[in-house]
Amino acid sequence: MRGMLSSGLIILGIGLVGCGKKEPAPAPATTEAPAATAAATTAPAEPADTAEAAAEPDTVQAAVEETEEDKVAQCQRILEKGWKALAPAYAKIGVEVTDELKKEYTESGYQTRQFLEKCPTVSKAYRDCMEAADNPIENADPCRQSVSKGEPQLGRPPIPGPKVDGRTPGSALSHLFKRPQLGADAKSAFLAKLPGTWVNEGPFGKTTWTITPGGHVTEVVSRDGKDREPKTFDIVPETDTTLTIRYEHNDQTRAFHWVSDTELLVEGNLMWTPSFMGDGTRFVALLDFDAVFVDGDSCEVVTHYGSLLPATCAFAERDGKRYFDVSYQVPGKVRWGTTEPEPTTHSLLVSGEILVPQKLLDKGFTKQ
Repeated sequence: MRGMLSSGLIILGIGLVGCGKKEPAPAPATTEAPAATAAATTAPAEPADTAEAAAEPDTVQAAVEETEEDKVAQCQRILEKGWKALAPAYAKIGVEVTDELKKEYTESGYQTRQFLEKCPTVSKAYRDCMEAADNPIENADPCRQSVSKGEPQLGRPPIPGPKVDGRTPGSALSHLFKRPQLGADAKSAFLAKLPGTWVNEGPFGKTTWTITPGGHVTEVVSRDGKDREPKTFDIVPETDTTLTIRYEHNDQTRAFHWVSDTELLVEGNLMWTPSFMGDGTRFVALLDFDAVFVDGDSCEVVTHYGSLLPATCAFAERDGKRYFDVSYQVPGKVRWGTTEPEPTTHSLLVSGEILVPQKLLDKGFTKQ
């Protein structure tokens, strides 16, 4: 597929202005003694000139000194510029831009309020770097590299989305992956696969699920050879990419995928939810916090912070399996401690009509 990468270069110029001095007027004729003339020509500079020169550093310092109002105003400008940068992304994802979304991004959102609180406390170099970027919020991480060691990273708001089911999602991208509920037959087929003993063995120990008909689970977690207190819950199928873990007092949504009748992937981090791609010609896939849009040969990414970027996408065969590979360059993102660009890359396993994130593949339960 075609891929395009773009980068912007901002060049700041400093103008130097030179000031000239008039030549002194010729000295009038005099009959004074030579000694007196010598004394006049070797006299020290006027005290007034010295005082004026000494004052210059203070004048320069006063010119660059920031007030708290200056800092707050710059932080607000950063958010306003960031908001304007979101227009192409909103057009791509089909979300109507409203005054409510703008207010959430520039004033009222939880992460916005955190940003406005901390932004004035970081260095001017940090803030200037962000403000100069096409999408300032996207550039918070790379800008942090250009300032003093240990300067805190600014949390910042993602591209906001409309309310869904009475809840405001963390990002406008979340609505793209809302899948339809399974029908009764599909739910029954899911539950029919569950009865038995399922084991996940990872680097930190083993988790065993003993599942009875209907999806009732007894979970035993073993660490360092010791079993922890068992927990019980029910598995409730919801969509073709999510299920509900129903405890006595609360529910948890988790990503899932059937690799086969004896291998089930389950993960609580919804960043790694599988994506439905159909026949692979036109689809949207989740890339951690970002989303890739594929339409024939066209491939673009909308980031969590609202940048619309060209990307390189391709299907590839490796080790007898098929993968979907994506690469794109977030503006300003460089390898830590260098100026070398660092592309973002993802590789998702093709499993039927589903794309499975690599990290979800590490969360498998095998039927014993």
